[in-house]
Amino acid sequence: MFENQSTKVPVVWTIGASDPSSGSGVQADLLTFKDYSVHGCTVITALNAQNSFALGNSSPAPRENFTAQLSALEFDMPAASIKLGMMPNLEVTEAVFDYLQDYKGFVVYDLELDNCGTAFLAEAKDVVLSKLLKRVDLVIANTEEVNTLSGIEVTSEDSMIEAAKYFLDLGARSVLVTGARIVNNQGDAQNSSDKKEKRFDYWSDGASAYWLAFESILTANNQGGGCTLSAAITAMMGSGFEQREAIIQAKAYVTKGIRGARQIGNGPGTVAHLGLSDDPQDMPEVFESFD
Repeated sequence: MFENQSTKVPVVWTIGASDPSSGSGVQADLLTFKDYSVHGCTVITALNAQNSFALGNSSPAPRENFTAQLSALEFDMPAASIKLGMMPNLEVTEAVFDYLQDYKGFVVYDLELDNCGTAFLAEAKDVVLSKLLKRVDLVIANTEEVNTLSGIEVTSEDSMIEAAKYFLDLGARSVLVTGARIVNNQGDAQNSSDKKEKRFDYWSDGASAYWLAFESILTANNQGGGCTLSAAITAMMGSGFEQREAIIQAKAYVTKGIRGARQIGNGPGTVAHLGLSDDPQDMPEVFESFD
């Protein structure tokens, strides 16, 4: 008889949609988890018909099946941390919220509103804003998602701070606003001394805050960047890292993946999963203020 030996490998979950092209969704998350040496488990919210250039039919998981997935994993492989991705409808969103009421680990929510669609926002926006965000330890929103939910157009330092405050006021424990092109009072992009265009992320928990600046890499092969970033942070949080270190290292991982991305299908290529980065050029610049 074989004896089961505990390996003490951290277990992390991704709750999101299945992307058969592996460019995003739970498949991309699993590739990321592997690079971070954690054991990834999946809870499928929807089955997508998707390739490198289009998302077609999407079939939401029935609530009974969805909750059965949660129960099966909770019984055998409880999560040290959880990533939330695409939620297709109100039913699944409420089931996620119900589960998280008794969950004690770290929760990352990558909004993924592009794939959720307008129907999701029409029926589930109130639950996301009034309930779900209150149980999220880190919500990650790009500038388009910020605008969709709040109406805030992120183009400046002040508007990034305002965007973070919007989510904090709704109950999120911390916020990472990503991908902003910040302009100065003269209408020029804020750049470092090397004059290369920079993009900026902003993190805050309401008590403290910091900025991350990184070179804007001009390529179409950057699909799945949000999925990969949030999955990398989830993996590191499940392994016991501090949140700031997890975010910085995850940004470097994504930058390395964008540099090494290649087109595979007929559409844009996706962020490559090339292992952790120790290259200084991949590391973001981190600072407390623009002053």
